[in-house]
Amino acid sequence: MCKTRKVWLKGELGSSQNRLFAEALDAVLWEPGSEDNWDAIWHTSMPAAELFADAPAGGWVNHIPGNNHLTVKSALHKTVNVAMARWETNAPFLPETYNLPAESALLRRAAAQSPDQAWVLKPANGARGEGIRLLDTLDDLPATGDWVVQRYLDSPHLYHGRKYVLRLYVLISAVDPLRIWRFTEGSVKLASLPYNPEERENPYVFLTNPDVNERNAEVGVEFLSLADYSAWLRAQGHESAILFDQIDDLIVQTVMAGCEAMRARTASVAASSGCAYELIGLDCLVDTQLKPWLLECNLSPSLDVCARADQGGVAEAAMKKALIDDLVGLLGFNEPDLPSACPLQRQADEMARSGRYRCLYPNADAVAQFHQLIAPSLRDQQAMERVSGKLVTPSYEPWRVTESIENNQLFLTSQNTGERYVPNDTASWIWLQMSAGAGPEEVAAQVATEATLPRVRAEVWQTLQSWSRQGLIRQKMTI
Repeated sequence: MCKTRKVWLKGELGSSQNRLFAEALDAVLWEPGSEDNWDAIWHTSMPAAELFADAPAGGWVNHIPGNNHLTVKSALHKTVNVAMARWETNAPFLPETYNLPAESALLRRAAAQSPDQAWVLKPANGARGEGIRLLDTLDDLPATGDWVVQRYLDSPHLYHGRKYVLRLYVLISAVDPLRIWRFTEGSVKLASLPYNPEERENPYVFLTNPDVNERNAEVGVEFLSLADYSAWLRAQGHESAILFDQIDDLIVQTVMAGCEAMRARTASVAASSGCAYELIGLDCLVDTQLKPWLLECNLSPSLDVCARADQGGVAEAAMKKALIDDLVGLLGFNEPDLPSACPLQRQADEMARSGRYRCLYPNADAVAQFHQLIAPSLRDQQAMERVSGKLVTPSYEPWRVTESIENNQLFLTSQNTGERYVPNDTASWIWLQMSAGAGPEEVAAQVATEATLPRVRAEVWQTLQSWSRQGLIRQKMTI
């Protein structure tokens, strides 16, 4: 007989956020828990750090420590741009973005170079479309407070004359090894009035947030599924598969950009890397060239039904129910046995229960994306090799670092921060081998015996991970 599990629902008790999750749980296996007695937490905001450390073996928490590096508007563009700097390129899918007040001077310099450019002003940590304004000049910038200003994308692709944004649902089921999924359905968030560039002050023309457009009583909110949207695109002669391949690429790159911050925060709060997962509502605008642009990543995306029944509300309700039902299924909440402690077995189990979630990473076609990880772990390597059937190993190179030798001691100085590192003799040898082109497996094999290989292997991987996090090395973009 399987032991009854306890779920603690933290948030507004009657909300759709809690109700859909509670309904997805097997009533035979689950009963209400409390803050002090739980096997799973479903928290509509971010739990206190100590709850992660106190998670029971095999327990679940629906947030990952450090997720704010992706889900806070003022942090997202910095997170992505810092990661992209390793490949010495700008993020091709992120609108030019500035945080105020810290980057006010940079914003004004950019505006002076593009005097006809419009800008979008957003609260740094806002939600539901509140406080968003379109600015033709910077004269109306707020004098106080924290804000995000983005270059306005003035060539949006239109659906029957209306501006739209795609809402994608992204599940991070683990950070070490990293596993990323996209729910195959989603929605098209439509403005409720036709797009007209001259109607700057009309929120129903420029904003697609359902919370804003439901105030337009004459039109309201219409639900359009991704399946119907894709069919419409194909009827217009477009390749919808190409668009969604681009979207999947930007999802993987975005999550990878935030992965190390989440791993570091997970370790700092003593959380089990296996207990935490994250469901993100990711919004993309599509331009007239059918290029997707990442606008924001939302914590605890709304599960409320926004559309009226006669405008797609029934389909919206079914989609959001399936979103949570399949999340519960994929993660194994209703399985008689708790999730395996072995990451590779857990990965295989999730693949077998994925339902309408599509694995974006790792998968057999994503070996090249392995080399975009900032600091791949040994678990990352094992996970990719398991699904691809190929030998995979990172190949590193020194990056923005100055090497010097004084009295037979190696010193490394970061050109980014000016910080100086003094590796011990073993680490110095690893550095020299890595600089000569050896990967972690090759370095470990050179000095380990059969008996010592696991320990030496782990030490080499951890050393290279540490240097990569510190910005002293980076992966080569090779397979």
